[in-house]
Amino acid sequence: MDNQEARFILKAYRSNGADAGDPAFREALEQAQRDPALREWFSEQQALDQAVAGKLKSIPAPASLRESILAGARAGSVRRSWWRSQAWLAIAAGLMVAIGLSFAWRQVKAGRALDRLAEFAAYDLLHGQHGGRGEEVHRLVAMLEDRSTHLAAGLNIDPQKLGATGCRSLSFAGHEFIEICFARNGAEFHLYLARRGDLVPAGKGPRFAQAGKASTMVWSDANFVYVVAGDSGTDRLRALL
Repeated sequence: MDNQEARFILKAYRSNGADAGDPAFREALEQAQRDPALREWFSEQQALDQAVAGKLKSIPAPASLRESILAGARAGSVRRSWWRSQAWLAIAAGLMVAIGLSFAWRQVKAGRALDRLAEFAAYDLLHGQHGGRGEEVHRLVAMLEDRSTHLAAGLNIDPQKLGATGCRSLSFAGHEFIEICFARNGAEFHLYLARRGDLVPAGKGPRFAQAGKASTMVWSDANFVYVVAGDSGTDRLRALL
């Protein structure tokens, strides 16, 4: 079973643990325990499900809600403001929950995008045909190998120009990435960079993951999304920031 199959199955797993003993989920759960990226995705999925359930449970339904909705506003001896009716208060509470869940879902989607980028970089690190050439590439490599360069400060570069002058380029999720290979402190790293666009929100990460021998670090700023992959552990990646 691969991660894609496991995710498909685990989307149906109930967050209250009711499916823990179901054989249909056993292999997918074992896959989640083995793979850090899948385990993190599953944890986020369960947290979102629990948040949804908790929000919905926290809203008490007025006893007369059904009758109020069906009958509409009834004229009485004293007419109350429409915004004070139980029906409208319940609707307003529901809207607040929907807004909160929408924000939570955007956060989860951003997390999943970072996970997919990490998986992409880890796979390419182990199976890709690496290398680049050209004066612009060599200049950038020299900058990345300088210990005084902190990646968290961002990079003032033009990906299109780099691609045209020798950087390896590859496509992921409809976005063109360039790859720059460099070494620092005796360890080799692969930087994958693309214009951020709608791939992930700005200011996300850094997010670290381990998939077999491959360690990855993903983050974004206002202009770009960055993925650095290597086989020397996450501590070496963190030192690049």
